[in-house]
Amino acid sequence: MKISAYHKRKKDEVVFVKGEVRDLKYEFWDRIYITTLFTFYFDLTVHTIRFYKKYVKKVSDIYVGGILASLMTEKLKEEAGITNVIPGVLNNSSALGYRDGVCIDSLTPDYSMLEQISYSYMASDCYLSYTTRGCPNRCSFCAVPRLEPSFVTTGDIAKHIQQADRMYGTRRNILLLDNNVLNSPDLERIVNSLLDSGFTKEPTYYKKYPLDFFIEDYEKGKSWKRQFSYTMRSLEDLSINSDGKNAFLICDLIMRIKRSTDPCRYLYKHADEVRKAVGIIEQSRPVKRYVDFNQGLDAALLTNERLDILARLPINPLRIAFDSINDTEDYSKAVKLARKHGFKSISNYLLYNYLDHPADLWKRININTNLRDELNLSIFSFPMKYSPISLTNRKYIGKHWNKKYLRAINDVLLVKKGIVSSSRSFVEKAFGKNLDEFFKILAMPQDFIIYRNYFENNGMTTMWDDQYSSLTQSERDELVNGLSAGFRTSSNKKLKKILELYEITYEEEIEQN
Repeated sequence: MKISAYHKRKKDEVVFVKGEVRDLKYEFWDRIYITTLFTFYFDLTVHTIRFYKKYVKKVSDIYVGGILASLMTEKLKEEAGITNVIPGVLNNSSALGYRDGVCIDSLTPDYSMLEQISYSYMASDCYLSYTTRGCPNRCSFCAVPRLEPSFVTTGDIAKHIQQADRMYGTRRNILLLDNNVLNSPDLERIVNSLLDSGFTKEPTYYKKYPLDFFIEDYEKGKSWKRQFSYTMRSLEDLSINSDGKNAFLICDLIMRIKRSTDPCRYLYKHADEVRKAVGIIEQSRPVKRYVDFNQGLDAALLTNERLDILARLPINPLRIAFDSINDTEDYSKAVKLARKHGFKSISNYLLYNYLDHPADLWKRININTNLRDELNLSIFSFPMKYSPISLTNRKYIGKHWNKKYLRAINDVLLVKKGIVSSSRSFVEKAFGKNLDEFFKILAMPQDFIIYRNYFENNGMTTMWDDQYSSLTQSERDELVNGLSAGFRTSSNKKLKKILELYEITYEEEIEQN
């Protein structure tokens, strides 16, 4: 978005796409910029770069940057056959071959790029920014020290918001990508800047109806089809959720718009009528805005003094890192202090598959459950599997883990899209009431985990449980090790019998029944 802002200042045309797009407008582009994410996407990244080579006249017109590019610069050059791999932060436009000396990283991002995407982006109504760069902790598992070697407080966040408002319109929330904001000696100044920019605990933001965005884009000659679709969808939702006369009024409007020869122009011409119809049901009222320090806060630095400062902001949720069972004291203390300062929604990141044992993950999840019950909090966890930044795939298995356990954790998380509620009923169902149940769940057949209710209801889970319970500990270890190695049979009769249940799939069961 910042690169786009830089080029638009030069009056260049900029188009944003995600993935491999085969219907680009022009046969050749002057430049193609490709960002990279995690190192385990290496093969996909190389494939994407090779795909876009046919859209430039020469290979040197492709510029690649981002996380992977910064960590594997030379390897990426060699594998993708390119020369312009730009590591680190774009502090100077000279890295892109220009002589104007612009610090691209300090530019206001081009938020209009978000209008070009066809998918729903959760941060589309957020300011995206930093208040600090880097982190002094230098954790051994983390890439930040290499990506942002120095810890610095960046420019005034209020100026960024003002500039974004002037250029692209007001946004509701702000998503801050700081790696360790609590380390900044300017924390209070940062918070005051956010407060001055309207991020208070009082409802101050007037949310625009999609119709307003459509009219703005239509009058400016911008790409308004997306906003037209949003407006029509919101009208249809209102018609469904309304009763009597109001529902008929909106339904009539929808039908007239759709039957017109030019629906977009008809909507524009009859905007006041639409507003009147919607106003009967929806009264314009201010809503709350939220601040999200998205990368997580350092639990060890969450003191009373810092929480006094942070508590002035409408932070939701308060994200805290819980990377190791060894952090339990700092983490628990931070959560309790946060509750005393009025925070009711906590989110945390749980690193696993690093130096930890599988049992440590269950213990941390259970710690969150206990804190939730004790403090009457909403706590959600995001378990994050460790993958070394030196590897180009996700096949790494931690010293105390195995392939079967890692796959089982992924299967449990699949059901909730990676989010773990600390609700005791959920935790006990998903991860077990104790460590014995936890390891039993990890040993279950894959589809028995994913489609838990189905296999419990048809009795197959009980069948598996009876057979698993009859195994000795050494046989259970042999079962898990064999499954990790891909074995599907055994000379041991009990293991051979239970392994047959691992061949059963949900799809086959549905077809047969």
